[in-house]
Amino acid sequence: MQKKKKNKKQKQFRLLLLVIFSISFIQLFSILLTYCSTGQESFNNNLVKKYEEVMVHRGDSLWKIAKKYKPEDKSTKEYLSYIKEFNKLQSDKLYAGDTIIVPVYN
Repeated sequence: MQKKKKNKKQKQFRLLLLVIFSISFIQLFSILLTYCSTGQESFNNNLVKKYEEVMVHRGDSLWKIAKKYKPEDKSTKEYLSYIKEFNKLQSDKLYAGDTIIVPVYN
């Protein structure tokens, strides 16, 4: 009888360890997934030197602004997407008089 109780307690303990391990693994996986899912972590790895407010003038486009301020190691398309996300822009359209915030990297 003693042996059955001991075996039952061991099984419960193993089950508890398995549940704790599973929860820890799921939390770790969700943290990694959240960090990697944005696709912008490569920009965040570069140190932002400053944020610059850019006034849009006639003839300016988001592409031209992105090309002017982008880091050397990033494509204009990547940086343009980052500017759009950072400024919560729904489209690439800018109008004279608009202002946007552009991160400037080292």
